[in-house]
Order: sequence, then structure tokens, then C-alpha cells
Amino acid sequence: QEGVHFRWGSSDNVLKNSKIHLTGRGTKKDQGFGEGVTNNVNNWQGGKPDKSDRNQVLNNHIGPDVAAECIDVKEGSCCGVIKGNYLDGHGETGENYSESWINVKGDSYDIQDNTGTSPKLNGFEIHRIAKAGIGGCHNTIMNNKCNGIPAGGHCTVSTMKNCGNIVQGSCLRAPVLITRYRYVNINSTKTYTMHLTAIAFAVLSLGLSVQSLTHEVTNAGQLTSALNSANAGDTIHLHDGHYSGHFQTSRSGSGSAAITLTGGKGAVLTGGGNYGFHLKGSHWVLTGFTVSDSQKGIVLEGASHNVIDNVEVKNIKQEGVHFRYGSSDNVLKNSKIHLTGRGTKKDQGFGEGVYIGQAVNNWQGGQPDKSDRNQVLNNHIGPDVAAECIDIKEGSCCGVIKGNYLDGHGETGENYSESWVTVKGDYYDIQDNTGTSPKLNGFDIYRIAKAGIGGCHNTIINNKCNGIPAGGHCTVNTMKNCGNKVQG
Repeated sequence: QEGVHFRWGSSDNVLKNSKIHLTGRGTKKDQGFGEGVTNNVNNWQGGKPDKSDRNQVLNNHIGPDVAAECIDVKEGSCCGVIKGNYLDGHGETGENYSESWINVKGDSYDIQDNTGTSPKLNGFEIHRIAKAGIGGCHNTIMNNKCNGIPAGGHCTVSTMKNCGNIVQGSCLRAPVLITRYRYVNINSTKTYTMHLTAIAFAVLSLGLSVQSLTHEVTNAGQLTSALNSANAGDTIHLHDGHYSGHFQTSRSGSGSAAITLTGGKGAVLTGGGNYGFHLKGSHWVLTGFTVSDSQKGIVLEGASHNVIDNVEVKNIKQEGVHFRYGSSDNVLKNSKIHLTGRGTKKDQGFGEGVYIGQAVNNWQGGQPDKSDRNQVLNNHIGPDVAAECIDIKEGSCCGVIKGNYLDGHGETGENYSESWVTVKGDYYDIQDNTGTSPKLNGFDIYRIAKAGIGGCHNTIINNKCNGIPAGGHCTVNTMKNCGNKVQG
């Protein structure tokens, strides 16, 4: 039957650099269970989803002669990574509806940079099993190479619309006519009716695209104008200098063409009593520049699939970087954040380096802020961060905090801030960080009673804790028996 199976809550595993082929070699029925890798509602225990989550399938060679899918992602699982694999569909049988390299019925999977050849029909499929009632949403399928797609097949087929999937090379299973455009030739009596859907398909098939622009910016007015007009694929280049103002945008790029805001460290955005940079759009890359002397540093609201890379945030009255109001699937990496909480004594308690989600008192409509799957990687946070280096709020989930240097010198203890990282969310992977000199503890896991959720299924391992004061600990876990895995 199947080659490799992650099941019954098998989470945080990595399958890499391996060869899987010649599966489903039993009976004809076995062919339908002959996946290369799998992790179905009919087999859920006690009617509860199999939470085999955050597994990674990296750089493997799967196929040929894998009788079912190369990888089958089942309903109920979430937050995995499938990247860099070679998928060979030769020998796929079609039994039990297997017709693609990868069948995605889970949620929040990141499927990129794979190369496939010769599927039974389609390369990648996203759908939902009706009986499960969940699955097939918030997945990213992009930057994959699809070779040998047969007649009638597609690189990616998504039957799940309007639930947060980001795909390239896609075809909707049931194309819907968008509208009609009526063009009247004023020089004659003829009226021309064209289907915009047909035009769109023609443009895509011909490979036509809109030309991207580079906006060269030297002052605040030019920056404001560029932020208000940028389109997918555009670059806004900040020349060195000080830019003072209220810089915000709701523009969005796309999965294949982000909008880039870039500059050197000498390009400094200052917001005064406003935010240094306020992003309400998605698919941006922010890189290289500095944010300073603002109420808050970089704030993302309802903003997803953005990358913040190699920026510096300093001299901020409250928090340095904030992901909130459903800002998900963002990456903050290679950046320097220090000198936060520099306002009033009250501001010190809100002076986190990185803030993910919202406290229960700030939930909108009483619902958790689902700022999920954000990654904080290889940053230098501190010294003189007045509150926690990283504060993970109740209601958020499934993020990664990895490879950061956390300097607790200057933490004030205001508003109960006493650690480098406070974890009140769920399913966070916190590994390979190095910290020094916290106010008390390195990492704290707990739950806010009013929220009634949070602080479970987190992994905190392989971190280096230096300069822990008397009475402190590397990791303090107040949430027993709810799936946390900790060291120290």
C-alpha cells in the first residue's frame, strides 16, 4: 500500500532526501491506497480529525510506479510544508480517484518549488470531502514546475474558492462567466458583445502580462504617491534620506508578483505619532530600510503573505513589529529590532519587539485574532526592548520562531513582561534560538483565563539560554497535559 504514512497525531516530522517508488503493488484495491506519502475522515478516531500537523516533505524523489498520489494530504491535517520534491506520475493507476501528484484536502499547506512529470490527469488538486466539512483552505501552491500534463489536465485544479487558497497554474473546476462587456462602435450600428472570461483565458494562454514599474522615491510625497498607486510586480526604491509622515497602503501584489519596498539603512521612515509603516495589503516584500521614531514600528493589519527582510526598527514608543487582525503567512527575517517601548511608563508594557495577534481584551466581536502561521526567523531582537522580545497572543496558532538572537537587557517588567518569548498561542514551533539576560525566564507558556484557549501543543526545544537570573528558568510551562513539548 502506501510508502510513508504520518497518522494518529504524528506531527513536526521531516521526510527529506529520500526515494519512494513501487507502491500499491498488492491487490487492485491496494493500488488506491498506494500513495507515496499520506497522513480520511472515515478513519478518524472518535469522530475527531487526525491532527498530524506541521509535517515537512522536502527534496524527495517520489515515483515512478506510485499507484496512487505521490503525496496525499488528508482532511483535518494542517500547516505542513511540501517543497523541493521531484514527483513522477508514471504508473499512477487512477484507483480510488487518484489522478494527481498531490491531493490537498488539508489546510494551510505550503507547497512550492516542486517539479513533477506525467500525472494521471492533474498536477495538484485542492478539494474538500463533504463528509468532513473541513479542509481545502488557506493553502499556497506556487512556483512548481508541471511537465507532461495530459490532454484535459491542468497544473493545479482548485475546487475551493474564496477560502484563502493561493495558487499558480490553476483552473477552476467549474469556470463561472464573470460578466459581459458591450462595445458600441459609434461609427456604425453594430454592437459587439465579448465575454471577459474568454478574454482572460486568452491573455493567460498567450502569456501576456502588465509591465511592472520601478518608482524612484526621494521624499515623503513621492513615497505616499507610490504607496497609493503600486501594482503587482512594482518596486518602490527608497533613496537614502529621512521620510516623515503617515505611510500606509492597502494595495496588494500577487502570489507570482509581489510589490517590493526597498532601500538602504540610510532610508529612514519616521511616523512621529503615527506608525512607521502601516500595511493593510498582501504580497509585499519590505527590505533593507529603517523605521524609527514612531508610535509603533511596522504594523500589518489583515495583511498576509508578506516578507519583511533585513530591516531595522528602533526608537519606537510601543511595539516594533505587529501582526494583527488576521495577518497570516508572513515572514519576518534577518532584521534588527531594538529600542522599543521608549514612550511613557505605560508604553513600556506595550514595547514588545514582535507582537503576534491581539490580547483577548482587543478581540473583535469577541472572536480570536487568527494571525496564524507567521514566521520569525534569524532576527536580532534587543537590547532595550522594554517588554518581551516576542509576544505570542492567545488565539493565534501555528507559527515558527527560529534562529533568533534575543537580548533581554533593558526589559522593564511592566505589564508582566519578564521573558524573551511569551507563548499564549497554540502549535508554535520555537527552536534554535539563543537568548541572554531576560528579566526572569527565557520562555513562558501560559493561558489567559478570560480567553479560555491557548498555551497548548507548542514545541520549545534546542534553545540556548544564557544569563538567566536567580529564580528564573530557561522555560516555564504552566500548561501541563495539553501537548506542549519543552526542554529546559
